Formats: sequence, C-alpha cells, structure tokens
Amino acid sequence: TSETARSCTCLKMSSPLLLTRQQSLQRVHQNKESVSGGFGCCLLPVGIAAVVIASEYDPDTSSCDANKDLYTVDLKLFLNVAGYSIIALSVLSCCSIMSKSLFQLTTSLGFLAALFWFAWSIIGLYMYNNQMSGDCQDETI
Repeated sequence: TSETARSCTCLKMSSPLLLTRQQSLQRVHQNKESVSGGFGCCLLPVGIAAVVIASEYDPDTSSCDANKDLYTVDLKLFLNVAGYSIIALSVLSCCSIMSKSLFQLTTSLGFLAALFWFAWSIIGLYMYNNQMSGDCQDETI
C-alpha cells in the first residue's frame, strides 16, 4: 500500500538520525569525560543541601543535642564532611570535562570517594538507628 511505502521511505530517510544501542554506547564511550563530569555535577545539590542543613543546626534548640556524647561522629561534623567532600568532587568532575589528565585523576578519586561515602553512610545509618532518639530522628539534622 502507499501508506506503508511512505512510512518506509520516511524511516529510511530518518535512519541516519536514529541511534542504535551499539552506536549510542560507542558515543558514550567516546565522550566518557562529559558523561562522568555530568554525573559529578548531578551530585552537587546533595552536597550543598548537607552543608546548608549543617549550617542551620542550632544545638540550643535541637533535641539531638541531648545525646551528643553518644554519637559516633558529631552530627554537624558528619554533614560537613559529607557535604564538602561531595562538593569538591563534583566541582572537580565538572572541570574534568575539559582536561583528559584531570579526568583520569577524577576517575581515581571518584572510586576512592565512593568507598569513603559508602563507609560514611554506614556510620550515618548506625547513628540514626542506634544512637538518635525518636525526636532527633524527626528533625532535619
């Protein structure tokens, strides 16, 4: 039919614009600096949020301050370390888009940072489950 022929003609004409899975993976592999830099930039809001929450923490009004001697790591310090380390690696990742040597450094640091953040999150979950009171768990920090 003429409609089938027309749709096949349109598909043939637009096929150079369509990417197959293999082609898209090849493009990602060719542009891996921009992909990883983009991912690092996506973490930036998380780091900023952690730093903002830590800066707004007031021990005089917080119910978390009552058990502060029980915490494995001080809550404000915990958020600052997590936040500033995420910000530093995010900025480095965004800058690595422009430099191959910086990309290699960022890749190595990213792996070490991921291990650190994994351990840091385990500490945070332990503190949340075992050391924080119910009132403290309901607060932002």
